[in-house]
Amino acid sequence: MNEGMKKPLLVVSAIFLLLAAAVAALMSVYWVSVLRPRLQTEAVAQADIVARSQANTIVNALRSAEGSDRVRNVVTALDELLLLRDTQTKSPFFRSVELKIDYDVIRAERGSLDLRRGASDEGGFRTEVALYDPQTFELMGVATFRVSDRFFVQLSNDVRRELVIVAGAVVLLMVLVWGSLVLMLIKMQRQRLERDFAVHELMDQERKYQRLVGSLSTYTRQPRANTRPSTTFCWLPPERVEILTFSLAAITP
Repeated sequence: MNEGMKKPLLVVSAIFLLLAAAVAALMSVYWVSVLRPRLQTEAVAQADIVARSQANTIVNALRSAEGSDRVRNVVTALDELLLLRDTQTKSPFFRSVELKIDYDVIRAERGSLDLRRGASDEGGFRTEVALYDPQTFELMGVATFRVSDRFFVQLSNDVRRELVIVAGAVVLLMVLVWGSLVLMLIKMQRQRLERDFAVHELMDQERKYQRLVGSLSTYTRQPRANTRPSTTFCWLPPERVEILTFSLAAITP
């Protein structure tokens, strides 16, 4: 490959490389800045809805009995909440539930109903739900739920995988276009070289023809005494002698 061909190929390759890098960077920025925060916001909103939907279960357990029976009912209610599972991922909805009770409203021994059930870590989405008495509308306490984030993590991985596939498909298409363009440039360069070679050959043949015409013109200006083609051109092949004889006959007045 000559030097004249390397420069266009390098320019085209650099352009396509920059485009591929731009596509990858754009997908990354879109995922980090837009899509993932939006998914997380939706997941937090759904976690809040799920937690609030279970608040009445805890309220009913707090109002169900007195003393140790109430404590047992609340523990049972919290354990039942921890057993609730997502039908798709088969993972529990809640990692843990913690209660903080207002003992001015709930007549019980202080600290007896401040319970925590479930995992002790801080994973998942934290959601606080106020517990109100349905009759007096007094604040009975606050339930802190740790809603499982497994569905969000799985959804994020799936969406990110799809983005990677889309970006890979775009880059692959760009590689195919780049390869086609490179082959086209190489073909055009080869055709140009062949054309230049043909022009060079034609010009060389034309120069040979001009020299032949000049030689014939010089011959016609010399005295023609005792000049016979058969002896003058005896060193030429017979077919050349015949051609030159015909040419001399044509140009001789």
